[in-house]
Amino acid sequence: MENLDRMGGLMLKKKKHENISFSSIFQYFLIFLSSFFLFIISEYIFRGSINKTLIWLGSNPSSFFMNISIIFLVVLLFTGLFNNYRISISLVSTLIILFSVINRIKINFRGIPLIPSDLYLNDEILTILNVVLTPQIIKLIILSIMSVSFIIFLIINLPKLKLKMKERLILAIFSIVLLFGIININLIEGISLDRQNINCEKDGFIFSFVSSMNNKPINRSLQYIVSNMKDLEDDNRDYSVNKGIKPNIIVIMSEAFWDPSVMKEIKFSISPTGNMDKLKKTSIYGYLESPTFGGGTANSEFELLTGHSIHYFKPGYMVYPNEIKEPIMALPSILKSQGYKCKAIHTFKGWYWNRREVYKHMGFDEYLSEEYFIDPIKKGFFISDEYVTDTIIKELEGQEEPMFIFAVTMQNHGPFNDNRYKDYTKDIRVSGNVSRESLQILKTYAQGAYDADKALGKLTDYCSNLSKPTIVLFFGDHLPFLGPNYKVYREANYLSKDNINHENDIKLSSVPFLLWSNYKNDSKDLRLLNTSFMGPYLLDYAQLNMPNYFKFLRGFSREIPVINRKYIIDEEKNIINSDNEKYVAYNNDYLLVQENMFYGDKSFENKYSQWIVNENPDYNSKLNEISIKEVKIEGNLAIVKGDNFYPSSLLFINNNSCKYKYINKNEIQIKKNLLKADSNIQIKLFDSKKNLLTESNTYNYGN
Repeated sequence: MENLDRMGGLMLKKKKHENISFSSIFQYFLIFLSSFFLFIISEYIFRGSINKTLIWLGSNPSSFFMNISIIFLVVLLFTGLFNNYRISISLVSTLIILFSVINRIKINFRGIPLIPSDLYLNDEILTILNVVLTPQIIKLIILSIMSVSFIIFLIINLPKLKLKMKERLILAIFSIVLLFGIININLIEGISLDRQNINCEKDGFIFSFVSSMNNKPINRSLQYIVSNMKDLEDDNRDYSVNKGIKPNIIVIMSEAFWDPSVMKEIKFSISPTGNMDKLKKTSIYGYLESPTFGGGTANSEFELLTGHSIHYFKPGYMVYPNEIKEPIMALPSILKSQGYKCKAIHTFKGWYWNRREVYKHMGFDEYLSEEYFIDPIKKGFFISDEYVTDTIIKELEGQEEPMFIFAVTMQNHGPFNDNRYKDYTKDIRVSGNVSRESLQILKTYAQGAYDADKALGKLTDYCSNLSKPTIVLFFGDHLPFLGPNYKVYREANYLSKDNINHENDIKLSSVPFLLWSNYKNDSKDLRLLNTSFMGPYLLDYAQLNMPNYFKFLRGFSREIPVINRKYIIDEEKNIINSDNEKYVAYNNDYLLVQENMFYGDKSFENKYSQWIVNENPDYNSKLNEISIKEVKIEGNLAIVKGDNFYPSSLLFINNNSCKYKYINKNEIQIKKNLLKADSNIQIKLFDSKKNLLTESNTYNYGN
C-alpha cells in the first residue's frame, strides 16, 4: 500500500506536459474510479437516497457490473477518440449527470424513465419545463452542476496522457465491440412485449437507458395472419346496418379527466362528475385502460385513433414524433372513406408531438390548433374546456355532411400544485386528512375536473336538440399526476401497500369514459376496456363499415377486454399474469397482427388502400386562406380588411414587421403614417418555433 501511494505521488508530481504510458495500471485505475463515482451519483439522483442506492447495489451485483462497465467503456472510447482521458472523463461526467437529472424529472412527472428517443424531443421537453421545475428539482440541478464542476476540478490536475495511434485504435474498437454487445443483451426485439427483463428500478439507469437503443422490428410467420384474414373475409355481417344514417361523431379526450371522488377519504362539496353520472342512465360507460400515467397524451390518442397498442413499444416511447412519417390507417381515414368531414381540435401548439404532420397522415381534413384560435378564452393557465365545447358547436352548425370531430383539451393539465383558479369563483370545495400541499393539489385538480364535466353537459345539451343523429365519446387520456411518487394517492390511502393481483396497476391506469348519443337510450357498463379497442367499438356502435383490422380488434376485445405488459383480463374478469400460457397466446396474436399492420406489408388488410388517405392536398387549406382585400384610410388609421386574420399573425410592410391592432378575423388597424405610396402589405402566420404556417397575398397600397 505504501509503494502504491508512493507511485501515485510520484506520478502526480510529474510535469503536466510530460507523457505517460497508457500501460500504467494507475491510469486504468483512475478511469475506473471515475466510472464508479459517476455510477454512484447517477443512481443517487435516480433513487433519491444514498441508503437506497447502497442497498440496491448490494442486492444487484450483476447490474452494478453492467452499469459501471458501460461508463468505463464510454470513457475509454472517448479517450481513444480525443487522446485525452481528462477531457473524456469531464465529457462523460457532464452527459451522465445531465441525463440522470432529466431521468429523475421524467420519473417524477410521468413515472417512467428516460429513453434514448426522448432526446429527439428537445422542443417538447423545453416547452413543459416551466411546469415541472419544482423547488426540489431546481435543488437537484444545482447540486448536479456542483458535482460536475467538482469532478472537472479534480481531474484537471491529473497528469496528461498521450497514446499512439495504434493504441487509440485498439481502445476505440475494443470499447465499441463491447458496448454493442451490451446493447444487444436481453433486448426487447422490435415492438415485442417488454417482460421487464430490463427495467430502470432493477437494473439501474445507465444499463436500462443504453439497452433501450435497439428498437428494430422482427420478422414473424404470416400463417396466423392468413388464417385470420380468411375468417374475417368469411364474416358476412353488414357493418352498415343503418344505411343512409351516418351520425356525427364527436370524440373528446379530456386532459387528465378522472373522478377523484373514488378516493373515499377525500370529501367534495359536490360531485366533480355530476353530468357524467347523470348521462350514464342513457349511455354506454365504464373505464378505459390508459397506456400512460400523468402525461404522454399523444400515446392515448394513438391507441384510440389507430387501434394499435402502446404496450408493444418500449415504456415511455412516443409514437407520434418517432414513427408516423407516412399515411396510416386510422379513424379519420376510415370515416373519410365513408363521406365524413374530419376535423381535429387541440388547444395547444400545433407542432407539439408532431401532431400537425401526424393528423395529415391520418386523413384529417383540418387541424385547428392554438395558432388558429380567435379570441380564445383561458381559465387558469390554458384555454378553457368550455371554449373547446363552444368551438365544437360552431363546427357543427350548418354542416350538411356527417362530421367526425376529435378534440383534445388542455385546461386541466398538470402539475396541480398551484393556485391557478384564485381569480375565479370556486365551484367545488375539497377536504380530507392529507397534507397541506396535497390539499392544494386536489383543490386545483377538482375544479378542472368539474369544469370538464360541465363542458360535457353543455355539449350534450346542445346535441340533444340537433335533428341530425350525433354520438359523443368523452374520456380521460390518463390519470392526473397528483404529486411525486403518487403523493396524493398514497396519502388518501387510495393505493394498497402490496398491489395484490395488480390492484394498484389497474387503479392507476383506469380512466372513465362515456359513449352517449341523441338517438339511442342504451345504458350499459362495459367495466374496463383497452383504449385501443374503443375505436372499433365506436364504429360498431355507429353501425359503420370498418376494415379487417378493426373487425379483428372488435372480436379480440370480446374475449380479452384488457391487455398490457403485465396482465390480461378476460371476458370473465379473470386477471391473468404475463407468464401464463393464455396470456402469451393472446399477446402473440395481437402483437403479430399489429406488427404486420404497422411495420409489415399490411397483408392482413387486403384492401388497405381503401382505408387510408394517400394524398391530402387540401389539408388545412381553408384555415390557411389568408387574404387582404382592401386598405382604407380613416383619420390617422389605415383599415386593413380581408379574411382569416389571426391574432398571432405578423403584419409586414415592405418586408418589415409592423405593430397593428387586431379587431376581428376580417379587420386589423395600423397607423396611417406607416404606409407610403406603393407599399407592399402582407400578413404571415408563424408558430412558436418560427415555422411559417401560411401567408396572405401581397397587397400593393396605392394601386
